[in-house]
Amino acid sequence: MTNKKRGWIQEKIMKVQIIYPNLNAEEGFNHGVACLAGALKSAGHEVRLLNLNECLYQVPSIEEIVKQVEEYHPGIVAFSVQTMQYAYAKQISQAIRQARPEIHQVVGGVHATLCLQEMIAEKYWPVIGYGECDTLLTELVDRIEAGKDFSDLSNLAIRQNDGNYKINPLGPYPVLAELPPEDYEIFDLDHLLPKKNGWMSMLTSRGCPYRCSYCFNYELSSLYATQGHPRREYLRRYPVERVISEIIELTSKHPALEMIIFDDDLFTLDTAWVVKFAQAYNSANLKIPFVVNAHVQSFNEECARALSTTPCRIVKFGVEAGSDSLRRTFLKRFMTNDQIA
Repeated sequence: MTNKKRGWIQEKIMKVQIIYPNLNAEEGFNHGVACLAGALKSAGHEVRLLNLNECLYQVPSIEEIVKQVEEYHPGIVAFSVQTMQYAYAKQISQAIRQARPEIHQVVGGVHATLCLQEMIAEKYWPVIGYGECDTLLTELVDRIEAGKDFSDLSNLAIRQNDGNYKINPLGPYPVLAELPPEDYEIFDLDHLLPKKNGWMSMLTSRGCPYRCSYCFNYELSSLYATQGHPRREYLRRYPVERVISEIIELTSKHPALEMIIFDDDLFTLDTAWVVKFAQAYNSANLKIPFVVNAHVQSFNEECARALSTTPCRIVKFGVEAGSDSLRRTFLKRFMTNDQIA
């Protein structure tokens, strides 16, 4: 596919530039970005990440960012945005639009999901992705590349010619076992891991059954529930075999990896899965230590015994407050003091 506007040459397999603004924040790993990149690469697209974090790299100016984008020649620029980074992301987008209006732009992420109506009111973004868009971005890129209409794609809010938006409904939650592998390498792990003292984030699941007032999980599952997707479908796990395979690959490629932190909201929710995972971890002769998140109402002796056979070093419990009334009234954390103790 060739686009002759301003002498712009576009490859047959459309290049995608992902921009992840992450200033004044921990030099972290974004699983959403890694999932999107993995799906795009599995479909044959070339993908590049611009990870904007001053703890990792010298942050380029907006003018330098535009120059980098121009030199890469992407067909689409995709922003993954959190609320505290939104104004900065929009500045970058505006500069790219001014320099290269022919490049398609799409925005998604936590901010786009929870603040969709506020973003629509701005009437700025031509395409907004909300919810879990693991394979949706790939489908969008494929259709743009082929010159096909994408107005029917789920999880999209699309600006119309009159400035109003067509908000398509959310599709089903992605089935984790069917997703392409995460593209961990797009985060330049050989550079990232030493900055994080060898700690590597991984996920074995998505979702949480609890309704803590301050948490993204309840808001997201509520959004899906209003569109007919039951809350129980929000809780999903990757197959144990897939998780073990990823760990083996990562540890073999990256000697700097010294500790895995499983950033699942609730690693110990499914006791049978935890037991199977522990057995598989040991059978694979994995020695890398790891950390998990638990909940006092979703942790039992069988889980503890299974994890004790592995190199699990830390089991974290979120108590949030020592006051029972504060936990219940404001935080919607309904565990008792006896359960915590």
